[in-house]
Amino acid sequence: MRRRNPASLAQQETWISKRLDAVGSVHHVPLAIRLEGDPDVRALVDACEAAVARHPILGAALQEHEGVPWLGPAAVRPHVGHVDLSRSPAHRVAAQLADMMRHETVRPFDLGRGPLARFTLCRLTMRRFVLLFVAHRLVFDGRSTDVLVRDLTCLYGAFANGSPGSLPALPPLREQVADEQRREADALDAAAAFWAGRRREPGEVALPGLSRPVTGAEPGGRVELALDGAVDGELDHAARTLGAARCEVLLAGLQALLLRFGNEAPVVGVALDTRTPLTRHCVGPFTNELPVVASGATFAELVAGARSELRALHEVREVPLRSAVPGLGPRLAVAPVSMSYRRRPADPCFPGLDTSVEWTMFSRTARNALHLELVDGPGALAGTLQYAPGALPPEAAADLAGQFVALLREALADPSREVRASCPSPLAGEEVRQRTGGGAA
Repeated sequence: MRRRNPASLAQQETWISKRLDAVGSVHHVPLAIRLEGDPDVRALVDACEAAVARHPILGAALQEHEGVPWLGPAAVRPHVGHVDLSRSPAHRVAAQLADMMRHETVRPFDLGRGPLARFTLCRLTMRRFVLLFVAHRLVFDGRSTDVLVRDLTCLYGAFANGSPGSLPALPPLREQVADEQRREADALDAAAAFWAGRRREPGEVALPGLSRPVTGAEPGGRVELALDGAVDGELDHAARTLGAARCEVLLAGLQALLLRFGNEAPVVGVALDTRTPLTRHCVGPFTNELPVVASGATFAELVAGARSELRALHEVREVPLRSAVPGLGPRLAVAPVSMSYRRRPADPCFPGLDTSVEWTMFSRTARNALHLELVDGPGALAGTLQYAPGALPPEAAADLAGQFVALLREALADPSREVRASCPSPLAGEEVRQRTGGGAA
């Protein structure tokens, strides 16, 4: 990166939230690749450095010039740090690895100095390694993990074999920035008109066990969803039957859960991909969260409503809500409950190595009352609920995760059933509203 590039509207939103509040690691995106075998460490390091050269935004900093943020080159390029735990007692390695990953995940980035990404290669034994990557959302998003893993796999294989590799060429960063700015400018007026006619401010959400609103970044926790192959098959069948995408059915499932807890027309913030054919193979912050309001009495109607809303949002997905709605202040989340969904490729195959990827790692910071993260892989749907333990006890979050899966199974089996027909929690309805201070999501 030889010159400054103007920050996108999405990057400006992130930059403003960082300046106005202590957001901790809420904008950090971690990724871990576990390798077992006899890796070529030099080739692995070279692959990481080549990936940074291929995606120069990873070597950027966000620098303020006359009160405006610009992307510029970092003071130093990202490098690969090394941690060797192979000499530690075997019974301590797992705990030491967890400590290292926790530390690197939450370690702050210096936005003005950069770089906004880092690699750490940890040796566990002579044949077991973990490559940890952490980036800031100013330069990275969920789908970028798929791009980065694919590129690292290809680059490692090439360097290990002494060849240059054959990845497709990418547009220069200045072309990516220009494309993004052009789309934002083209959509700005349409987005303002779109939200003027339909936006409403989401109220507090009613959830069993939630003791208070979560209005900023807090230490976070997460719980895994028990999504097995049976749910995956039922999801496919329901999507075909209802004429919807899997993500639309899953969004309707989250809306149904909120309706059962007494929330009227709940609002869910949904992360939307803003990539274009020009940037589909690029690493970057190509995500924008926008609110979706639930509508419908039956699960089938919720799915139809989710499909309609997401199709409408597609036309204005490039423009952050605050840029389209006058007077709206900065915020970490557009609603108390949010959801992200992405499809991922199969696990990569680093030549000669057994490889697995942790696709749903957590920044360890919550930004709202509840966030549902879903990663849809070949034959495997993985999901987590992220929450703030200071407002929602871990046992309540675990119960919510179980209720979401149970409700999803029920709804997939009979989409024509009204979602309020039965209530999975003794704390639902009026009792939830009393405990959370009233109000709808």
